[in-house]
Formats: sequence, C-alpha cells, structure tokens
Amino acid sequence: MYRRCIISLTVIFLLFLTACQTDKNTVGTGLSTFDALRDSTEIDSVLYYSFDQELDVYRGELEMLCSKYEDITSIVLLNFYGLPTEIDSLSDATISLKINGDKSDFDINSLKIGKIMALWDETATWEYSDADSTEVLWDVTTPEVINRDYLDVVFTQTEDSLSVVIPKDLIENWEVENLNGYNLALYLDEGYISFKSSETSYGPRMKFTYKEADERTEYDKECYFDTYIIPEKEDKIVYENELTLQNIKPIGSFIHFDIDKAMESLSIITEEDRDRIIINKAELVFNIDKDNCTYYSEDNEDYDELDVQLKWVNKEITTAELLTFDDLETTLDDIPYPYYLLSSSTIKMTTTEAVIDISPIVANYLAERIDNNGFVINSDDESVFFGKIALNGFDATGDLKPKFRIIYTLPELD
Repeated sequence: MYRRCIISLTVIFLLFLTACQTDKNTVGTGLSTFDALRDSTEIDSVLYYSFDQELDVYRGELEMLCSKYEDITSIVLLNFYGLPTEIDSLSDATISLKINGDKSDFDINSLKIGKIMALWDETATWEYSDADSTEVLWDVTTPEVINRDYLDVVFTQTEDSLSVVIPKDLIENWEVENLNGYNLALYLDEGYISFKSSETSYGPRMKFTYKEADERTEYDKECYFDTYIIPEKEDKIVYENELTLQNIKPIGSFIHFDIDKAMESLSIITEEDRDRIIINKAELVFNIDKDNCTYYSEDNEDYDELDVQLKWVNKEITTAELLTFDDLETTLDDIPYPYYLLSSSTIKMTTTEAVIDISPIVANYLAERIDNNGFVINSDDESVFFGKIALNGFDATGDLKPKFRIIYTLPELD
C-alpha cells in the first residue's frame, strides 16, 4: 500500500513537470524563488491619442473641490438638516470645514458662501432637473440660484481648517420654499480648495445656540449631505498624438501597440521561452514632458507614485475618436482572482520617467482572454483635485522614445 502511494505521487509529479515545460504560463504571481530577469525594447504604437472623458463626479467622495482655476469652476454644496423653525432668539452660527492643505492653493479673501435658492440633491450635476423638469443652471452670479446677501461674510483659517460666521439675521431666514434644510454653496473667485466631506469623520459642521419656547438649545450638527459640482465640457475634444492624463476636466489616453511584436523584439527571450515565461510585471516606460505636468516636481515626493485605472477597449479603434463608458471594460467574466481585474494600476515617476504598470492587459492578452484592441489609461483622481501628467509620445526619438519592459521568471527544469 505504501509503495503504491509513492508510485502514484511520482507519476503526478512527472505530469506536473511536463505541463510546466509545454503549457503557456503567462500570468505569474511574482512569488517565484528564482531570480527575476528583465528585458526591454523600444516600441512603436499602432495608434495613440488623448481625449476628453465623460465626467463622473459623485461616487461617495471623501473630498470636495471648490475652485475657479484655469477657467474651471467647481462649487461645494452643503445641506444642514433639523434647524429650528420657531426661534425666539439665537446667536451667530459658525460653520467649520477641514481642508486638505496639499491639494489647496487659494486666497481666503476669494472664498464666498451663499444660500442655495434652487432644488438640488447629493447626486447633483451641473445642470439638474427638478420634479417639474425645469433645468437649473448653477451660476453663482444668478441671485435666483445663489442668494447674494452673504457676500460680506468673512472666513478665517487655521492650519488645517476654515471657519465662517453666519450672522444671526441670515440664520433666522434660512428656509426656502420647496427646499428641505438649510442649503449653502461655497465658491471661489480664484484658486482651489479641497475640503473633507461628510463621508469622513471630519465633514462640515455648523454650531449656534438658540432660544425656543424659553428654552436655550445648542444646534451642533455635521452636514446632512454634501457634494460638489463641475460643469461638463459641452464639446469634447480628441488630442491626436498626445499622451495626457488630467483630473479636471478629465482627460485620458488611448494606447494601442503590437504586444506580440514587442515580445518578439525582446533580446534575451527565445521563442521557446516566450511560451512558458512567468510575467511578474509588464510596463511601459515614458519620458516625462515636465513643462506640461502639474503633478510632477523634482522636489515633490508626494507624487512619486500615482494610482491610475486601466480600461480594456472592447471594440476595434482605427482612428482617433472619443470613447465612452460603453466602450471600456474593467473586469472579465469567469476569470479567477486576481486576473479578472484590469483596472488597478500605478504610475511610478522619477526625475525623468513615468513607468506605467500594464501587467493585467499584457497577461490577459497573452493568455488569450482578451483581444488587443488597445486600452485607456486615466488618473484615479479624476474630479477630485487638479493635476496633469504629460508624456512624450511614440513619435519621440532617441532617449525620449517609449519602451516596453517586462520582469519575468523561467521555470528551471533539469
């Protein structure tokens, strides 16, 4: 019995070795004990360009952007609920907000607040249709939308927060017909501020005391809900022969290169090895166009690694065109974890290079799970705060030309 088990285990082990020698093994986990090898090659693209993407602001955001920056307006909307309706007397109200200092650049005297006079909710877009399908344009210069009685309100700033005192006479008149709660809008004449939202434990908060039926009470509550809105760009543009990632307005880049040709161009991988290598990582290496980057600075280590999204294109693209959410995929059906997920990736930045991890795309293509229609890459911080990365494209020459690089291992079989 013991001998029979030994023979069975030996046969299974030999079959395993044979499988490793003949089958493709293209999606390794990077846990191999063998030394990883590196190889890279210059590549040309089939097609590449950048394009204005669809804006998708509301996603349970942790941050809210208030801005007037490079002709881009973003307004923060706040709703406070449960205010008293019958007040004998009250104090001035203080609203406090936490800011993200590393994502803010503003003059406090440029910050304004106003009472919202039009219907909105937390999933508001720039143009929001109410129950009567009446379109409301969120224009801070329109009194019918943002009340102008608050223009003299003054903000103060500490290291990581802002506060504003709302005079009691404005609090007494907080109600607006057909609107629930006390609704306020924050906007800037110039600059940008990133606020922490109510989805964190540091959301906007309002405090005041009031006397109602001879009883003094304190109102001290966080926002009931909050959000921010950014205008959609009416005419979206394609930027041919450019590689740009931008948060606001969102710009992504389409890249299509011949993966098979790139693999064949690698110098130290034989054709036989190509069918059995374990790809630990596949990368595109670009030279940074520093003059057009607002993320990048040689002395700024905060942005040495950026989260991005990879989206596989589900149709053939032959000329530069605008792509929509329907043209892009982020997951694959019936594929086990972690290889079903195409979307998570990073850009690692040095003083000269931006390295984009495209391992999910390459691994799934070589495993014949997806067609090579190209992919779209975009920042994971779209609509959150300002930032732009510009890369030298495939038409660059010399040291500026993009490279395809893989880190891989080979099974060592005697």
